[in-house]
Amino acid sequence: MTNQAQDWVSLLLAGLGISFAPHEFLGGMFLALAVASLLARHRKDPRKIWAALGTAALAAILAAVCWDMGGWDFVPVQLVMAAAGVLGRPAATVLVALQDRLEQRSTELADRAIDRVLPDDENGNGGGGVY
Repeated sequence: MTNQAQDWVSLLLAGLGISFAPHEFLGGMFLALAVASLLARHRKDPRKIWAALGTAALAAILAAVCWDMGGWDFVPVQLVMAAAGVLGRPAATVLVALQDRLEQRSTELADRAIDRVLPDDENGNGGGGVY
């Protein structure tokens, strides 16, 4: 028998608010990542694959916390976490599209932010500083 104070996986899960066994959580996480990788395998963009895996892991953790708090004892936690892993692909598509959009407009957004902080003076000089 291991001392739970020395078991870092149990401490991590307790910190996340999950009180069921670590092997159940790790099994559910494996299934969630497997489902996400199967759905994202035909993607050519590596950003979408990594984003799908990351969002699937986050969704699986949130599903595990909700399962633990919600009293869904009639459904195995691994099934709930695997179902949450399906959310990885659409969430990754949204994240990558958002990243591309921000990258396209980054110069314009930076100019707007600078203009708000340092507006032009009466002579049209930028920076708003003392001349």
